[in-house]
Amino acid sequence: MSGVAKLAMAYCPFGSTEEAARISRQLVEEKHVACANILGETQSVYRWQGEIAQEIETAVLFKLRVDAVHGFMDQLTALHSYDEPAILCWNIDAAPDGFVRWMDGQVRK
Repeated sequence: MSGVAKLAMAYCPFGSTEEAARISRQLVEEKHVACANILGETQSVYRWQGEIAQEIETAVLFKLRVDAVHGFMDQLTALHSYDEPAILCWNIDAAPDGFVRWMDGQVRK
C-alpha cells in the first residue's frame, strides 16, 4: 500500500440529486476528481442565518488526489448553488496499490 498519502476524499451535500449528478460528472470530465459516489438523499439539520433548518439534500463522496484538492474546492465552489457549500476533505491512510495507480491516471496534477 504505497503512495496513499497522495489520495484524498471529499464530502459535499447538494440541494438536489440532479445538481449532484451534473456537477459530479463535470468534475470527473475536467479531471478534478477520479470518481464521485452519489450517496442519495439525506436529511440535514443545521443552523443558517440564525434559524434552524431541516432539508433533504443529496450527499456525494469524491475521490481525488491531495495535490488536486485546492483546484477541486475552487471549481466545486464556483459550480455549487449554495452560498457556502460544505466541502470537507481528508487524506486517505490506506488503499490497495492498484487503486492508487488508477487514481494517479484519473486526476490532473
